[in-house]
Amino acid sequence: MDRTKAAIIEAFQQLLEETPINKITVKSLVERCGINRNTFYYHFNGIPDLVEYQMTMMADQLLDSFEEPNLEQEIREVVTYLTQKKKAILHAYRYYPREQLLLMLDRVALYVVDGEIARATEQTPIDEEDRTILVRFYKSALVGVMLDWMENGMRYDMNVMAERLYQLMKGSTQRAIEKSRRGNNE
Repeated sequence: MDRTKAAIIEAFQQLLEETPINKITVKSLVERCGINRNTFYYHFNGIPDLVEYQMTMMADQLLDSFEEPNLEQEIREVVTYLTQKKKAILHAYRYYPREQLLLMLDRVALYVVDGEIARATEQTPIDEEDRTILVRFYKSALVGVMLDWMENGMRYDMNVMAERLYQLMKGSTQRAIEKSRRGNNE
């Protein structure tokens, strides 16, 4: 990435920490960067394009940060990452169409859940349709929990809640996999 594009992204991140996303303008960005409007438009088609790029970049950073495949650790890393960018995330959540944020969360959650289901079914392969259903269910649940956390201003400790939820749900995936393997529709 060239320095100018990086400077625009950095300025956007700084402004997002300071102000709601719907108040950020191209003018405020170019002033922060010390560039002209044409330079901004050389790199981005507008603020929505910049938001999409930023959310994609955030998802990439999160996915690149995962070292060992482990559901609990990956969720901790997601929560830590989002908490470090709390103001920016809440500004994006509250003041901008949520599609880009949802796409970012969905992409990360799909990766985490798909990996967990893949590990859980290594020794007990299941029907692909059942696997898809489990991935969609747990991905949707994870995104829903994250959205609820954001809706509540990210005030409660998501790591504590996620750990407790993990303990409460422990074994449920394995039971579903076993039912699928047996073809049991109980």
